[in-house]
Amino acid sequence: DGTPNRTLLRQLYGLIGTRQSLQHLIESINHDAPTSWHDGAQIISPLMQHNDWPVDAFFPEALDCLQHASLASPILDLANYLVRSGRIAVHPAAERVAMLNLLLGEVTGRLAQFEENPRAFGNEVDTVHQVLGEAVSLAVSLCDAVGLIGDASSVGKLHQTIELKHRRVQCEAAGALAMLGEEFGKQRLLELSADPAARLRAIHYADELGFGDEIDESFRTETSTAEAEMSLWLCQPAQMGVAPTSLEVLDKRRLLWPGFRDPVDIYLVQFEYNFGDRTYSNVGMTGPATFAMACDVANLPVDDIYAIYAGWQAEHPDIFA
Repeated sequence: DGTPNRTLLRQLYGLIGTRQSLQHLIESINHDAPTSWHDGAQIISPLMQHNDWPVDAFFPEALDCLQHASLASPILDLANYLVRSGRIAVHPAAERVAMLNLLLGEVTGRLAQFEENPRAFGNEVDTVHQVLGEAVSLAVSLCDAVGLIGDASSVGKLHQTIELKHRRVQCEAAGALAMLGEEFGKQRLLELSADPAARLRAIHYADELGFGDEIDESFRTETSTAEAEMSLWLCQPAQMGVAPTSLEVLDKRRLLWPGFRDPVDIYLVQFEYNFGDRTYSNVGMTGPATFAMACDVANLPVDDIYAIYAGWQAEHPDIFA
C-alpha cells in the first residue's frame, strides 16, 4: 500500500494473463481503486493488447468495479473492444443494461450541469480537467456499450445525451442511436460529419453502419481530413480543450521529412479562437504528426514554418550535440 508504482505492479497481473493473476487483479482494483482514469486505463491496457487471456476469468466479475470512477470507462472500453474484435458474441454487460442506462443518465446530468455552470466541478483548473475528463470518458464508453448491447430501453437516455454540447459525446450518442435503428441518430451523424471536431468519428460510424455513401464527399478530401485532425488535436484536454472557431489548410507540400525515408504530405493548418473581446490564432501541422507550437508562428513565411516543425520533430545525435 502507498507504493508509487502500484499501477505498474497491477499492470503485471494483466500481462501475465492467467486465471489466477486476473483474479488477483480484480480483487486488487476493487479493494483499492486507482485515483485517476489514466491509471485505470494503464492497468487494463495489457488486456486490450493481447488475446491469449481467458475472458471468462475477468468478465463479468470485473463489472463490479464500475462503481469506481477511475475504472468504469477502461473496463467498459475493454468489454466494447472484445465485442467489436469478435472475441465474444455477447457483450459482458448485456444483463446489466438497466444499470448502464441509469449510469448514463447520471453522467449526462453531470455534464449538463457543467455546461450551465463550469464551476460545478470545482474552482481549480486541474480538478475540473480531471473530473470533466472522467465524465466525458465514461459517457463515451457508456454510449458505445449500450449501442453494442442493442437494447431499446437505452434509446431515451441516448436522446438526452445527444443534446449535450460536447461534440465527442454527441457523436457517440448519435452512433449508438444509429446502431439501435434510430433515424435521428443517423441524421445527426451526417450533420456532425460537417464539423471538423467530430468529422473523423462521424464518418467512421457511418461507414461501419453501412450508410457512409451518404456522407458528402467534400468531407472525405485530404484537406478536410487535415482540418479534422488539427481540430481533434486542439480539442484534447492537454491542448486548448475546445474546438477552434475556424480553421483552414494554409499550405500543403510533399517533402522529405525527419524520420521518413520517402517524401510525405505535410499540411499547415491555420486555426483561430474567437473569445469575443480577443482572438488567438496560430498555424499547426498535420501529416506525419499533428502538432501546434505554443509560440506564435502565424506571421512567419511559410518556408520557415515548415522548417520549424521539421526541426521540432527531428531526432539525431548530432542535433543533440
